[in-house]
Amino acid sequence: MRLKLSERKAVTKELKKKYKSSSNKQKGEILDWLMEVAGYNRNYAARLLRDKAKAGYLRKTNKQKPGPKRTYDEAETPYRKLLVYETISQSSRDKLKKEYLSLNPAKLNREIESLRKELYQVTEERVTKQ
Repeated sequence: MRLKLSERKAVTKELKKKYKSSSNKQKGEILDWLMEVAGYNRNYAARLLRDKAKAGYLRKTNKQKPGPKRTYDEAETPYRKLLVYETISQSSRDKLKKEYLSLNPAKLNREIESLRKELYQVTEERVTKQ
């Protein structure tokens, strides 16, 4: 006979008091009975009876990690990162700018995808020949 959720919570709440003051043998008997009636796994039932968690589920706490909060820089492309350095000559900057403006991410993605498919076909042909 399985209990409803509200009944399981009530039974677990009552058994907590008895469980804490019981001997190990009695605790085993209480766990066996709770497993049979509520359908809980033994470890889960023991945790419910032992911990201060609410009956029926375990509560997670939102604790902050110790130490300072991390701060991050704005996301930048490698091209933008290079422009910050003053050691790069103007002619190199012009070449970089020309290359950067000629790039088309969508076109590059299409080319990579077609090359990947071609590579897959070649490997499939080699596998089927063997």
